[in-house]
Amino acid sequence: MAADDCLRVTESSSAAKSKRWLHVSATMRQIELLQRAGFETSGMDFGLSKYAANCHLNFRWNRAAIRAAVLRDAGRTAA
Repeated sequence: MAADDCLRVTESSSAAKSKRWLHVSATMRQIELLQRAGFETSGMDFGLSKYAANCHLNFRWNRAAIRAAVLRDAGRTAA
C-alpha cells in the first residue's frame, strides 16, 4: 500500500514499472520482519525484491482487515 501510494504521487504508471527498487533484493530488515510474521524466507533469498517483501508485509499486517472485507463481501454474494 505504501509503495503504491508513493508511486501514485511521484510517478506515472509506465515509469513506475521500470523503477530499480522493484527488482532490488529485500533488505535484511524486511526479511527479519517477514520471518517474525511467519513468512518462511532466508537472509540469502536474493530473489525476493524490496517490492515483493513490502507487499508480503502489508498483507500480513493487514490480514485481519482483508479477511473481514472478503468474508463480508462473500456474504453479500451468497445471499
